[in-house]
Amino acid sequence: MRRSGFITMLCWYLLMIALHPHVLGCEQITKRREIHQLSDVERINFINALKELKESGEYDRLTKLHVLAFKNVHGKPSFFPWHRKSLREFELALQQIDPSLAVPYWVSDHDVLRQSIISNRLLRTGLWIHKHQRPARYLNGLGETESRLVTVLMISH
Repeated sequence: MRRSGFITMLCWYLLMIALHPHVLGCEQITKRREIHQLSDVERINFINALKELKESGEYDRLTKLHVLAFKNVHGKPSFFPWHRKSLREFELALQQIDPSLAVPYWVSDHDVLRQSIISNRLLRTGLWIHKHQRPARYLNGLGETESRLVTVLMISH
């Protein structure tokens, strides 16, 4: 009985995906690239779209959905399908701002961890940056202090 219920739910889920307007009306395939492969212009366009998404409130709405689903998704069989759909919704929101955008992925091997994951070396050269250090290359603009989107806040004792 449990198995048939699961199969029924899976069939409904697959049907919903197949009938989704973005699947039916797919005119262009989005190709995601590794973040290090983005040109400066592509990275700036991505950052500007993130800023606009944040200013519009859509970023906060998507974040709230993730927070609300956290306990029901993390550590469960639905983890990968849910995050795939969530990431796609995020990407579609960005594409409403700039249709040429795709959410880049990050291969962490490019930012080799020779020390601890919280080492100063990583924080200076990786995707993240301490708020008092120079801007990182990939998600924090081209050196403009005001364009920092991702920061690591140090906690003092």
